[in-house]
Amino acid sequence: QGQAGRRGRWPQWQKWQSLADRIYARALAESVLTGAVRGIRTEFHQQLYEKRVLDAKYHLLERLKANVWCLYETGIISGITSSKLKKAVLDELDELDMNRHTGDGVLAFDPLHRRLAKTSSFHRMVMRWEDAILSTWGERARAFPLSLIISAIRRHTFVQFEREYDLSIGYLLAHEHILEEHDLGTRFSLDHAVDLSILHSIGESISQVTRHIALMRLNKPAACAAAATLKATRMVLNKAEELISSIARRGALDEEEAERLIKLIRSQEISIRR
Repeated sequence: QGQAGRRGRWPQWQKWQSLADRIYARALAESVLTGAVRGIRTEFHQQLYEKRVLDAKYHLLERLKANVWCLYETGIISGITSSKLKKAVLDELDELDMNRHTGDGVLAFDPLHRRLAKTSSFHRMVMRWEDAILSTWGERARAFPLSLIISAIRRHTFVQFEREYDLSIGYLLAHEHILEEHDLGTRFSLDHAVDLSILHSIGESISQVTRHIALMRLNKPAACAAAATLKATRMVLNKAEELISSIARRGALDEEEAERLIKLIRSQEISIRR
């Protein structure tokens, strides 16, 4: 009877064991499926975030390029500065196209500063040449032709310094215009996290270039004042040309006279253009 009872309970135990196995297999499958779905969802959100960051960087670089052109048209920066900044923007766009761009920063000031450091080293070398000439020849250095050599050295040194100063100012103004546009509602991305990361990178770039300009003004105040004077002259001449063209279009100025004045202004622009 005992064996018969055990044989009767065996099919029932197998039934419950089979049910437990099915429940366990179903729970295991659901957990695996949930993990797979969670992994797919995480990967999708990561790819979406990277795509939004890339789009925001493209948007920022295009706005920087447009701002650089506006600065050049208004005479705030020179043609050489405009070309250098646009080339830097295009190089950054190429890096994005080839997926070689790393980090959240866009058009960081550090690479530009390293280029400027080479220029500063050249400045120091030229100044050493001038000091060597003055120490060797003394008062005779003021006579011809050494005076011409020293004058050429100083002129070339100032030209290089003015280009460095103009490039730094143009970089700063282009980024400040970006921040002004952002304050007016032109966001970099609809993703708040992406928008904040781009804003943070712009803030770091502005801080770096501001420190660099402050050091330039501290170390060479007279040269900075002269560079600012050249910048103001470019802006005045550019505005004068726009005003004459506007007056001529309204018929208040003869065309020949307008052309003569514009040629005169452009000749002055060429004399100060770097």
